[in-house]
Amino acid sequence: MSSAHISLPADAYRSEAAFESEIDSVFRRTWACVGRSEHVAEPGAYYATDVAGQNIVVVRDHDGELRAFHNVCRHRGALLCDAGAGTLKRAIKCPYHAWAYGLDGQLIGTPNVRPDEIDRSQYGLHRMPVAEWEGTLFVDLGGQAGSFADYIASHDDDPRALERFNAGDLRIARTTTREVAANWKIVVENYRECLHCPTVHPELVDMIPAYRSGGIAEAEPRADYGVGIKDGAVALTLSGTTTIPPLPGITEEESRSVYGAYLFPNSMVDVQGNYATLTTLLPRGANCTVVVTDYLLPPDVIADPAMESGLEQLMQFMELVVDQDSVVAERAQQGISSRAFDHGVYPEKDAALHAFNERYRALVAGTT
Repeated sequence: MSSAHISLPADAYRSEAAFESEIDSVFRRTWACVGRSEHVAEPGAYYATDVAGQNIVVVRDHDGELRAFHNVCRHRGALLCDAGAGTLKRAIKCPYHAWAYGLDGQLIGTPNVRPDEIDRSQYGLHRMPVAEWEGTLFVDLGGQAGSFADYIASHDDDPRALERFNAGDLRIARTTTREVAANWKIVVENYRECLHCPTVHPELVDMIPAYRSGGIAEAEPRADYGVGIKDGAVALTLSGTTTIPPLPGITEEESRSVYGAYLFPNSMVDVQGNYATLTTLLPRGANCTVVVTDYLLPPDVIADPAMESGLEQLMQFMELVVDQDSVVAERAQQGISSRAFDHGVYPEKDAALHAFNERYRALVAGTT
């Protein structure tokens, strides 16, 4: 008897109505990644972005506490902070009517509107829970996600196993951003399987021979969840060589291995011996996802000019892989748009995709 499972229905990938619905049913009911915490390292720093069309701003107040708010003025709904990082003085000021909010979100200034006209205490910014894990920021858009510790522990990839690499001590060396004409779930599913690797990623399969079988793990799975690169290679580059030293404190086996974890719904963390990457997915609609890749290295390596060429080599390989993934994700989106396609099928090696679908279905059904 077949052990295959049925995928999500095609409309879950192509319907704008489905995307609008999952903003509330999925993204506002779980923790979502918004980027690295180094953007808000100092008091007064802010970082503005959006997740599934929901504009948010994270600030570090003058007491050093992280705070996150919906990036919308309570007066008439204007966007408060432009996307990106910056520094605030004492307040978040709306560029439309100059209403001002303290870094705790309280409304503190309403030019030309007398204090007796409105109750300022009722019109502070809409807050949301924020958490930091290994140098990465997560927000609970709808305030319904529950404990962050429970969230991290809930993943079948077990991202906690990567904590030994101390990614919180790493910093962003480079960031690349690409717009992929595909639904965010297609991008996730592509990351979670390797049946496509022999066809789509010849360079990756050459460097990681275990991927030739279409599986993520090696024939004899390792207890540390790692997958080794080929004999004679010391780094995941086209040449198999690099001038970038291994990450601090790792073993020789770890330095020649790759590790990865998917964090529902919109991020992936990967460790490749010499560096790590954070991939953040920012859905823009049913058929558009912005993919942000942060390349993370120790601060002293980033500061060393002699390491520049080595960083370029590492990025050249990984950017090739991400570009290849983007091409096939877009092909999948184009095919799924056909009315002849109503659902897909997951064979045994797609078990991780089925697990992702089940978590998604549970949120949509309101059972988690």
